[in-house]
Order: sequence, then structure tokens, then C-alpha cells
Amino acid sequence: MMREDKTLIYATREEMGRGIDMRIMTQQREDGSASYVENLTMNTVGAGERIPVCIKLTNEEAKYMIDSLWQAGVRPSNGEGSSGQLAATQSHLEDMRTIAFKTLDIVEAK
Repeated sequence: MMREDKTLIYATREEMGRGIDMRIMTQQREDGSASYVENLTMNTVGAGERIPVCIKLTNEEAKYMIDSLWQAGVRPSNGEGSSGQLAATQSHLEDMRTIAFKTLDIVEAK
């Protein structure tokens, strides 16, 4: 049975902390070897021309890349990566305040 290699795109914080190092490779094989991308080539297209796909990832491979960026300290610029969690926490805290004030018969100052 032929084994399909997984593409791994991962990020690490540059040694001096000024940027992110990206690596693209296939998962290590049974013999310990792996294939990796060494050079990328930029090409030019004319206005309105379709830009071809340069790499195709499965959902699992894309999540791996996003997780490694997160671990390297990269966060979404719009903050949506954690805003849903924060909103849920804020809603929960407001519920707890309401329950506490009613239980302790405290009038909430506004």
C-alpha cells in the first residue's frame, strides 16, 4: 500500500525575534528522510490573468500551519481568533453577576 505524504507548513520565531521563519516539507518517512521546499519563484501575470495555485493543503494541513503560526506568536489582525471566546466569557460573567445580585438581594449600581 502506497503511503501519501502530508505537506507540513510550519512557522517558528526567528532567532532574534524579528520575524517568522516558514518551512514547507513532507512528513518524515519511515527511514527518517523528508522532502522540503528550498526555493520559491515569483512569476508575473498580466492584468486580469488567473494566478495559478502554488500549493494545495488539506484542512488538517492548513490547521497545522495556523497552529504553528499561533505558537510562534502570530495573531489575527482583526482579533477574530479569540473574540468569540472573549464574548462568551463576558456573557458568562454578566450572567454570574445577575445571579449573584439577585441571590444576595443587591441593587446593581449603573
